[in-house]
Amino acid sequence: MSDIEVLSETTQIASKDYNCDSSEWLRENGFGYCEFSFKEKRFIVAAKRSGYKIKKGDVYLKQNNKQDGRLYTFRSIPSIHAVCINHDLYEV
Repeated sequence: MSDIEVLSETTQIASKDYNCDSSEWLRENGFGYCEFSFKEKRFIVAAKRSGYKIKKGDVYLKQNNKQDGRLYTFRSIPSIHAVCINHDLYEV
């Protein structure tokens, strides 16, 4: 797999509900492998309570990315994105 090229990154307010892509990375690669801090655990519990969704009206991170010639949009709850970065969960 090749590196991901971030074409743009913005912070937006959700106009509808979205899946949190960082939560998917966290659930697939983080549980059972990472020692989360108390603060990170609070962020994870809050994301779980929302169904790992970005709810309408929430602030979220939006990236337009390119990988292997494919363009896609990555949406994330900022605190969960920070947890994933802190624990290198995006590393392939």
